[in-house]
Amino acid sequence: MKTTINPVQILNPEHPLFKWIMIPIILILIAILSPMLAMGNLLAYLLFGSIAVIVGAVVLLKWPGAGFPILVAASLIVPIRINTGTQTSINSAMIVSIGMIGLWLFDMITRQKQIRLLPVSVITPSIIFIVIAIIAFLFGQLPWYPGRSASLFSQLGGLSLFILLTLTMIVTIHRLTDLKWLQSAVWVFIILGGIYNLAFLIPPLRPYVNRFFQRAVLDSLFWLWLLILTFGQAYLNRNLATKWRVMLGISTLAILYNLLIMKQSWTSGWFPALASIFFVVFITKPKLAVSVAGITGVFLLISSQFANELIMGGDNEYSLLTRLEAWKILGEIIKVNPLFGLGPSNYYFFTPFYRIMGYSVSFNSHNNYIDIVAQVGLLGLIAYLWMIFEIFKSGWKAIKQTDNRGFEHAYIYSALGGVVGILVAGMFGDWVIPFVYNVGMEGFRASVLGWFFMGALVFIELRKRYNPQENE
Repeated sequence: MKTTINPVQILNPEHPLFKWIMIPIILILIAILSPMLAMGNLLAYLLFGSIAVIVGAVVLLKWPGAGFPILVAASLIVPIRINTGTQTSINSAMIVSIGMIGLWLFDMITRQKQIRLLPVSVITPSIIFIVIAIIAFLFGQLPWYPGRSASLFSQLGGLSLFILLTLTMIVTIHRLTDLKWLQSAVWVFIILGGIYNLAFLIPPLRPYVNRFFQRAVLDSLFWLWLLILTFGQAYLNRNLATKWRVMLGISTLAILYNLLIMKQSWTSGWFPALASIFFVVFITKPKLAVSVAGITGVFLLISSQFANELIMGGDNEYSLLTRLEAWKILGEIIKVNPLFGLGPSNYYFFTPFYRIMGYSVSFNSHNNYIDIVAQVGLLGLIAYLWMIFEIFKSGWKAIKQTDNRGFEHAYIYSALGGVVGILVAGMFGDWVIPFVYNVGMEGFRASVLGWFFMGALVFIELRKRYNPQENE
């Protein structure tokens, strides 16, 4: 009987012919292209890039969890961008995320022969959220207001942020097959983030470190997750040697100094991060948390000038005033289609129909919750909050399934604090799901970190549910 070879299946590293066909082809191409690369041949660069993509795909098909440390590094330090012909570009974090999603689907179709989702409660609201975003995009093609709305590319960009971030979380749950990959990703993040923070505190080093690191380090979620993960491992990971816990403690203090002293007027930076730490301390040592909160409250009451400078410093007072006015106007815009919104990116072009502080200008809400309602409606907001609730519930269940020491234990508490911090950060800006005309597509670099870390929290709960005796 004659057997036929499926060329697609040969790309699978587990196929018996893979090492005899694909690996020699790749090695021969590298040997041919090496001298051409040395001469700066453009075609050689394109071919070499294609080989890199193929090799990356092979690696991620064989070890899918390896993609997550790569995603962290791509978000923070890889400067690659693909221009779209508009003011936005597709950055390296988006490329890695798209690649991981595509390979996940490819693996299910070619190897598993079925589209199968794991039995976790967060999947349902996630899929509903994506469907609502797509429906909202279709509604966005209607002429809600006279004049133009956002360009089709901008609308597709906004829609892609809703879909990619949600799918990244789902992929994390399905492809994070081993705890070692989560450990690798977290330590890569803590080390790179710690290097940036320490270098930023030394003025002569700032120009160099700012050239090396990407936009992610300027966003709220970077600082939120850097602080809570560093603090969590120092505070709760009893399996770490004392010297490492001390170093992490010092790094935590350095991050706090940067946020509270160097970036004091940036409420979006320090407030969500502090909220996350307070939550972790509160659920582990409630008496200590209440005592610290009480002492802090008394101090702020006595030092009213300091409290005012801390909360209303810089342009915070003006920012609060304009945001309240903006929210009133956006409330009127949302009334046009409250259930499904006006589509991704569109409301920015409808705000000039209303005067804010005497001016008719385009503006954004600086609030993730209002952004979600304005773009994908109240139904979208409900699905989003449902997702966050299910993620938090998974983390809460995982607490009861782990011992009281080690990386996993520390991560669960830290990630729960991170979820609380994300809820707070959403009040201060479009940090969780970036808005195309504010934080923009580059904001994906920091946002995707939060969605990955939340997905990892669900992965741990799932892992403990089906392998309760499995150790770190």
